[in-house]
Amino acid sequence: MVDWAEWQAGYAGAALLMPESFIRRAAEAYFADRKEHPPVAKDSADASTLAQRISLAFDVSAKAATVRLRVLKRQAEIETLVVRGRKRRLCAVLGFQAITQLRTIYGHDPKKN
Repeated sequence: MVDWAEWQAGYAGAALLMPESFIRRAAEAYFADRKEHPPVAKDSADASTLAQRISLAFDVSAKAATVRLRVLKRQAEIETLVVRGRKRRLCAVLGFQAITQLRTIYGHDPKKN
């Protein structure tokens, strides 16, 4: 059984040490001159090399970098699920700790400006 508080601390620590915007830029730079582009197979040479580069850049373990990359990939999968699921009447409930998180990701509601 996973300790919820420990999981939250690990997630928050990873997000603090390896911000999503920096991870995405590092991945874009890595794949800029390559034939293969994200997403890559989790056990591929590209995935391992990218995790190593992020590990060195952010001064974290390779395991922590690998986990952070996988977590960010899952966030993209949630967005795909919601977008594609609409035509199949999928109902999704997403939680945010603050409205600023929603605005950071998707911007302000143009109807209220």
